Amino acid sequence: DEPASKTHICAIVNAAVLEYKLGREETAIDSLRDAAKKMRVSDPKDWFDKQDYHLNKANILSDLAGMLYGRLIGGRGREEEIKEALSCWEDALKNASGYENSPEGKRALLKCYYYLGVFRMSQSDYPQAKGYFKQALNIDNSRLDIKLRLAIVCVDNADIGEAKKILKDNEKQFDRLLEDIE
Repeated sequence: DEPASKTHICAIVNAAVLEYKLGREETAIDSLRDAAKKMRVSDPKDWFDKQDYHLNKANILSDLAGMLYGRLIGGRGREEEIKEALSCWEDALKNASGYENSPEGKRALLKCYYYLGVFRMSQSDYPQAKGYFKQALNIDNSRLDIKLRLAIVCVDNADIGEAKKILKDNEKQFDRLLEDIE
């Protein structure tokens, strides 16, 4: 692949998002794959700074992984895409690591940890899922959805004590959620 400018790569990503929203999933995934390839050979000097380069790369890879995984759980994906999605998330995590102190870095890391946890949970790899969810909560401890997934993973991993503690510690938040639903 030939290098591409930041503008060109961002245009590909924006087109991919539009294609996805229009229901053209395969085209969207192909576009994100193309953007990821172009990111791998692009010159980081073409970006505002090193952080801009790495976080954009992390977001492209994470979005690609998310689209692949969404297709897989919807029964429309191919088996080899599981490995591709996992590789994308792990590469995204590597690119976002080190930028925990910026809001963009926190968002990118949170997204990676959360989806890696969901993925590992779906594969019944509860110790890995638990670790990823805990990493996500280290970034944003207010996320009730992540706490609930962590409690479920603990139950599935026969760690009932920790699951009870998570639920008890967040009982008021869960009660408010139930009130909002009713």
